[in-house]
Amino acid sequence: MGCSPRSIRRLLRPSTVTYWFRRLWKDVGLPPVRLHDLRHGAASLAHCAGAYLKAIQDQLGHASIVLTADTYTSVLPPAQHDSAAATAALVLDAARRLRGDVTAANRRRRARANARNRQALESANSQVSGSHRLSGPQATGRKKRATGEHAVSA
Repeated sequence: MGCSPRSIRRLLRPSTVTYWFRRLWKDVGLPPVRLHDLRHGAASLAHCAGAYLKAIQDQLGHASIVLTADTYTSVLPPAQHDSAAATAALVLDAARRLRGDVTAANRRRRARANARNRQALESANSQVSGSHRLSGPQATGRKKRATGEHAVSA
């Protein structure tokens, strides 16, 4: 019970395929869907799954990737949102790593600056002769100002 080429051609006519497809979705109780909608659905799902636009273009038979890109890059906002979220995650991760490096570098830089300031202060104090060296409340006030402390009067 083979099919003749003539009967196969009749079965594969667009109008025949559309007729049987309509009967199927009516029998199942689905809302009206065109065959072309299934094509768009398949391409959109492929795009959402991460398929390359070039592969989708080849599957759909588009002559230009521009048509594929124009049609399917704006179809799925969730796919765009996922892409933006992934990009943001990469940027934030890089910023965290960089901030950690910068923070460590800043700590080392501050430690070196504090050491230089201490050495300069000690050097300046050692150059002051005994007769010029301050003593008493004046020395205490000057020393506190140099270290950033403020004298509090009682």
